[in-house]
Amino acid sequence: MGSIAFPLVSILIAFTAAPAGGPSRAGRQARDREPGRDPPAAARTVAVLLPGGTRIDAEVADEPELRRIGLMHRKSLPPNGGMLLVFPPSEKQGIWMKDCLMALDLLWLDAEGKVLALKESAAPCVQDPCESYAPEVSARYVLEVASGTSSREGLRPGTRLQIISVEPLVGK
Repeated sequence: MGSIAFPLVSILIAFTAAPAGGPSRAGRQARDREPGRDPPAAARTVAVLLPGGTRIDAEVADEPELRRIGLMHRKSLPPNGGMLLVFPPSEKQGIWMKDCLMALDLLWLDAEGKVLALKESAAPCVQDPCESYAPEVSARYVLEVASGTSSREGLRPGTRLQIISVEPLVGK
């Protein structure tokens, strides 16, 4: 019987558990993302390795509420920090910058980590209506990183990133 190799999706994730009966991860993160307050790190992160060797420690947003909140109300990202939005199916994924306080680079990725599209320096939006960024590609993930990362690291459509995870990334 043949084996299936996934050379770009390897193994590594940090976990923290909520106390029994406590609020869900999405609920805790929503509560912690009040305007003007930097929230604590996400309960789950993955490492995303860029071709030049840079490691991005990305919070995982794999539930609808976590994806909706994204990086809202954050004043900054930690060095080499980011967020990986995980969607259930690969389809067109629109991203907005609602209540985001910093510019971000947005990278749409397929299931193997290949960059399908990117938006450099997406501007923050603190007042409606906010622009939506929705390239004509079907993506499994969207990686949000600090503005300037794509240019500094030479990222462009066709570039392959390595997502390192101990368990499958399944959007809900």
